Amino acid sequence: MTPAATAKVQYRIGGMAAERGILMRAGEAFQVLKDVRKLVFDKTGTLTAGKPAATGLVHPVWAMIAMAASVTAVLTNSFAGRLLPRRSVRQRAALEVAVGNMHCEHCVDTIRKGLLEVEGVEAVSGDPVQKRVSVAYRSEAIGPEGIRRAIRAHGYDAA
Repeated sequence: MTPAATAKVQYRIGGMAAERGILMRAGEAFQVLKDVRKLVFDKTGTLTAGKPAATGLVHPVWAMIAMAASVTAVLTNSFAGRLLPRRSVRQRAALEVAVGNMHCEHCVDTIRKGLLEVEGVEAVSGDPVQKRVSVAYRSEAIGPEGIRRAIRAHGYDAA
């Protein structure tokens, strides 16, 4: 291969490597690279010089904190976060209940306070004129019959 052809090939390979995030600082790197059989990267993806050296001493407690922080970073970043178990999707539902013996705002308030103490109930509103209570709840925690039972437990008719 002529020197000009070699230079063109090195230029083209350098460009292809740069497109992939690999930076070759000198042409000699291509010559040396032909003899390389293994590359070793550190945990950050950095290509190291291959000569491990101690840079200082770290107290074991600080080393453990750094390890925990790096594991947390790996588990919560956009790629590895997929390894964490997904939280169950909250299924929010709505229910409207006719309450025949509800007469006033005090009745609505009593039902609201009672239902908000029930696991899974998130919001309660009522209309004493229409004699209806609307309940927003998490369906994985409680169902419509459980809500009606809670209303009845406070002395009201729930249909």
